[in-house]
Amino acid sequence: MKFELTLYTVLVFLVPGSLSVGVLRFWSHAVDELAAGLLSSPTAVNAALVTAAAFGLGAMVDSLRTLAIDPLVSWLGKTGTPPNYLAKLTSVNLPVFEFVLRRTHEYYRFNANTAFALLLLSVSCFRTVGLSLPSFASAAAFLLFLWGAVRQQKASFWAMERFH
Repeated sequence: MKFELTLYTVLVFLVPGSLSVGVLRFWSHAVDELAAGLLSSPTAVNAALVTAAAFGLGAMVDSLRTLAIDPLVSWLGKTGTPPNYLAKLTSVNLPVFEFVLRRTHEYYRFNANTAFALLLLSVSCFRTVGLSLPSFASAAAFLLFLWGAVRQQKASFWAMERFH
């Protein structure tokens, strides 16, 4: 299996990683000052550093997702099966099916990684500010992305089990 650097791959790491930078700002005063300093002076070097940090944190979130979110998503997604996509599979549409299958799994990773980062953000907001609009909004966003992850995981893994 070859690795392709696509926009989806970048987003799988960058969006949850950017949320994680915000999470770290809640937990550490030193990280808050460092991030504020980097974000206050708009230079290409600072932008590259923040992007690299977000990408690196996103990769860590992707790894932690397998421990924290994947079991929850698997448990929540056990009810029912998605439509039988393989019934319409022919040699003509096989490449399209394989492409859609890969994209579906990337969407799952994006939703699950973002859900995990939003859960961390919600806990951080609650710890710092208490019950507030940001903590409720991040908790609601967590549930929304978790729901998306459950739907994507069910379709993606079900088809993968029958396809490979």
